[in-house]
Amino acid sequence: MTDYINNPSAGAVVGAIVEYVSDDNYIGVLPANGDAFKLTDYPELAIVLPGGLLPTSNTIGAAIVTGVSGASSVNGTVNTTPVPFTSLSIIPKGFGVSASNGWSIGTNGNGIWIASLFNSVVVRSTDNGLTWAALPSNLGLVHGSSFNVIRTDRKGTWIAGGAADSTLARSTDNGETWNAIQYFTTGGRTVRSLDTDNNGVWVAGLDDGYAARSTDNGETWTALARGLSSGSIRNNRTLYTDRKGTWIVGMDDGYAARSTDNGATWNPLPRGLNSGDIQAHVYRIDTDESGVWVACKINGYASRSTDNGLTWTALPRGLNSGGSSIYSLRTDRKGTWIVGMDAGYITQSLDNGVTWSALPRGLTNAVVSNISDIDVGDDGVWVAIFLDSNAERFKLQGTTTKKQWTLS
Repeated sequence: MTDYINNPSAGAVVGAIVEYVSDDNYIGVLPANGDAFKLTDYPELAIVLPGGLLPTSNTIGAAIVTGVSGASSVNGTVNTTPVPFTSLSIIPKGFGVSASNGWSIGTNGNGIWIASLFNSVVVRSTDNGLTWAALPSNLGLVHGSSFNVIRTDRKGTWIAGGAADSTLARSTDNGETWNAIQYFTTGGRTVRSLDTDNNGVWVAGLDDGYAARSTDNGETWTALARGLSSGSIRNNRTLYTDRKGTWIVGMDDGYAARSTDNGATWNPLPRGLNSGDIQAHVYRIDTDESGVWVACKINGYASRSTDNGLTWTALPRGLNSGGSSIYSLRTDRKGTWIVGMDAGYITQSLDNGVTWSALPRGLTNAVVSNISDIDVGDDGVWVAIFLDSNAERFKLQGTTTKKQWTLS
């Protein structure tokens, strides 16, 4: 690797300014002061140049800036500033396999990601979302279809729920190989929602009020009471658990239900969850696993609970984003929440759902497609998948460290 800093004759200009910007919450070990490095060695680094100038080389992470007059930088200058949003990388449209329509995405929290797309395409990453490879079409199932939802216990087991034919596929090796579990005999044909307590219990929500539960980590399933005592026999759009025994399911027409015995029995919750609207579908639910829940409806209404789902209060419609329909919701369980909406609108909360502020529309994509799903790893790397199969890796608020050197 050429040392452009200590060897200016290699291509840099004496007196030029070298700088890089990185998120110190993401890079564990930064290059030593004065070391040169390639951008390909540190793909998480973003290049920011004085006056908005472009780097003279696209391969050097320490950008060589020439022709800068009056620049106020000296050897070793270090500045830190808060930043609300940092793009890490744009994932190629279709994840490099020419697929369309992004549906669902999930991570084990430790670098493995799996996403489902239209027409039975499923892709997997083992390097924290940097590169992706297609898995066998339809995950090798004979009677499969596109998968609406993919979830994991973060211990190696993944389950994918299919559309239109009650298909479930299961992997116990972090997505390398898959097998059919069974076709539900509970009734209902479309698997719309899945979650697990990470200790062997799974619940699947289907259409027309049907649901099923597994207590052996997804190997076998038994039917739950149709409608889950909610008063509705409509589609079970979304469900989540706090991994401590409490589950909440959101349904069409504003219905919802809650379980406090790890999904065995259920009781109704207020229709519309006090969001200000009764009839629209409860489309997404999540929890910080410490008593705070947020429920979002397809028409932009939302509400929040701080007593583990017992009572709910309304949040701003559209969550101050400019969007009108909510399609995705996720929290890092550390106080940060993100809601993805129609036409690329996206909003965040950094105070556990109390207040909300918009992020850049479409993130850094020129994308106006719906944000279908979002997930986040334990390292704070988020991935958003868009309906048109674009996707982006990013980080939220942190501290940006800027270092500059003057070549001599």
